[in-house]
Amino acid sequence: MAKKTKPGGATDLPRGVRRISLPPRHASDIPRRSRRHPIAGVLVEMEAPTLSDKPWVVDAVDINADGMGLVLPHRLEPGTHVLLSFRLDPSCEFSRVPAVILHQEPQAGGGGVRFGAWSDADRLRLLEHLVRIYEGTRRRLPKPAGRPPGG
Repeated sequence: MAKKTKPGGATDLPRGVRRISLPPRHASDIPRRSRRHPIAGVLVEMEAPTLSDKPWVVDAVDINADGMGLVLPHRLEPGTHVLLSFRLDPSCEFSRVPAVILHQEPQAGGGGVRFGAWSDADRLRLLEHLVRIYEGTRRRLPKPAGRPPGG
């Protein structure tokens, strides 16, 4: 017996089978797509135009290609849209990068943001910076020992 398709692609289920819905996942449950790199000492100017006319200056904890860990003000709830300005080194500076607060951890005093849509040139500059960091800090594995002479 063929299943009947309803508008929107839903189908009738066989008798005795019921459809269940899973609760939406919390943003912090979504696995990170890239490795984080600690960036202690980097200050980030954070604007939240819907909450304040003045920006906050917060400490960065870490960064990856998708977002940043930051020491966040308690007023910023998950889902808040912000603009971030920061300098990773003298040749790698970003201004008003759109982001959204993913999670806030008041006990630890931090939280995380995910970068939004920003220019391809800026995104490429961040990726190049991260690649340079990862290549410079990558642990070198010892070379396997060769065969002893005459062996």
